[in-house]
Amino acid sequence: MSVNTINTHNKEIIHLDFKNFNPDMLITELDIARNLIATKKHNSVLIIADITGTSFDPKILIHLKFFMDHNRKYVKFTAMLGVTGMRETIVNQIIRFTGRTNIKLFNNYNEAENFLVNLE
Repeated sequence: MSVNTINTHNKEIIHLDFKNFNPDMLITELDIARNLIATKKHNSVLIIADITGTSFDPKILIHLKFFMDHNRKYVKFTAMLGVTGMRETIVNQIIRFTGRTNIKLFNNYNEAENFLVNLE
C-alpha cells in the first residue's frame, strides 16, 4: 500500500510511498492521501513523502498544487524524499507557489523520520 499510517515514538506519521510512480498512479494515490489527511485534526499531520524516481507531466502539477493547498490546514510538517534533479525544481516551484513553509527535503528516510518525531 502506498499510503499508510505508521506510529513511532508516540507520533503518527502518514507515509506516502510514491516511488517510481507514473503521473496517473500518482494522481490516484494523491486522492487517497488527501481523503485520509482530511480526517485528521488541523495542524496535526506529519507526512513523509517519497517521490524517488516518480515522473511528472503538466497535469500532475495541477494535482500536486491542489493536494498541497488542500492539506495546508491539516499538515504540521512534511518531510520529502527523492526530490532531486527536475523533481526538485518542480517541488520548489510548487512550494513557492502555494506558500507552504512546513516542507523540508531530506536525503533518507531515517533523517526525515527523526526530524518529524522530534518536532514539538
